[in-house]
Amino acid sequence: MKRNLFFLCFLFLFGDVTVIAQNNFSLTGKIKGVSSGLIYLSYASIRDSSTIKPNGSFSFKGKVSEPTSAFLVLKQEKSDDNNHTTFFIEPFPMTVSVAYNDFKDAKFTGSKTQK
Repeated sequence: MKRNLFFLCFLFLFGDVTVIAQNNFSLTGKIKGVSSGLIYLSYASIRDSSTIKPNGSFSFKGKVSEPTSAFLVLKQEKSDDNNHTTFFIEPFPMTVSVAYNDFKDAKFTGSKTQK
């Protein structure tokens, strides 16, 4: 009886941690041709920003429970169609590789939906 009670307590305590961990996502990326500025990630009702490092890299972390439509856009003085893309963000580590003025050809990895 004690063994069953211990098992149930263990499952209750650590079962929730597993569910929470599965909701985390990370998106790391690199923009060819950009060495500073901001990039925005919008999904659900959330809008987040990341500073672009001198090597063109950026990163985001958040939570989603399922594949969710997302929008990635480079901050610019004048908005244009070449520096934004839509994709599905998932509760997994993901990467993206894009080039300045060519976001339509962004390459995502780590996503089952974006293949």
